[in-house]
Amino acid sequence: MQGSGQSTAPPWNESDSFRETTLQLFDPPDREAVRRLGQVLYDLAVFADREEDDEEPVTHTELRAVAADLKLEHSQMGLRMRRKSGRPGRTS
Repeated sequence: MQGSGQSTAPPWNESDSFRETTLQLFDPPDREAVRRLGQVLYDLAVFADREEDDEEPVTHTELRAVAADLKLEHSQMGLRMRRKSGRPGRTS
C-alpha cells in the first residue's frame, strides 16, 4: 500500500516450484529452463494420478517403461558377460 509504510506481497502461486530468490542463483539464460522444470515437476506431482476414463493408468505406463529398461539392461549385461568370458553371443 502506497504511503502507509506497509507493503503488500505479490500473490502466491502454488505451482511456482522455484521462487525468484532461488532462481537468482542461475545465469539469466538458464532461469526460464529452471522455471519450466519446476512447472513440469509440479504438474507431475499434482496431476499424475488423474487419468481420463479411456486412458491407461499412469502406473501401468511407468511399469511398462521400467520393464523395457530392465530388458535392455539384461541384454547389455549378458553381452558384457559373454565378452568378458570370451564366449560368442547368440546368433538366433
